[in-house]
Amino acid sequence: MKKFLLLFSFLWLFLNSLSAQSSWTVLNSGSTQNLWSVYAISTNVIIAVGDGGTILKSTDGGTTWIKKTTNVTDSLMFLQFLNSNTGYAVGIHGTILKTTDAGDSWFIVNPPDPTSLYGGGYFINENMGIIDRKSTRLNS
Repeated sequence: MKKFLLLFSFLWLFLNSLSAQSSWTVLNSGSTQNLWSVYAISTNVIIAVGDGGTILKSTDGGTTWIKKTTNVTDSLMFLQFLNSNTGYAVGIHGTILKTTDAGDSWFIVNPPDPTSLYGGGYFINENMGIIDRKSTRLNS
């Protein structure tokens, strides 16, 4: 009986996961660049980053996207928001961008050793984060 319940539970979880996956919708960003990281600030506000310094913003849940100016050409690989306004995008070659207006504008943050950075990390607060590669600590 225990084996039957275990098997039934496994099948039920498996079938539910299949039905959950079938409800995903493919959205077209309109960009030809590879997108590497996406962050949903809310159900409507979504930011995506990718190759060529691409940052896209949607304010309607991903139906339409607006390309934001970054003035960088390096690929952006990581994106994190700390609250509804403040976020960071991290890219290769030490590229770090910060926004304080929910992704409408971005400015460059100069890291202490840009050659040691690759493109991922975690921000602890609005002024400090840890960036991948050599565990560089950033104070902005």
